[in-house]
Amino acid sequence: MKHDHSPLRTSHRLTLELFDHYVAKAREERAKAISAFGRQVVAAASRIFARLVRRRRRLAAVPLDRADLLTR
Repeated sequence: MKHDHSPLRTSHRLTLELFDHYVAKAREERAKAISAFGRQVVAAASRIFARLVRRRRRLAAVPLDRADLLTR
């Protein structure tokens, strides 16, 4: 920041270079957050998919007797 020194008070002004630096830093942080969120979504989806596949294999292993279903 650029400091203007005066005997009465000190004011701080944001220079264009410093503003550009803050904007670039904010964009970088936002990109990191978006990619981290994307990784979390992919991990959760893969866990759900793995659970569904395991359940489907378990159900496929159970013999289905249609006559037994009709007598219930």
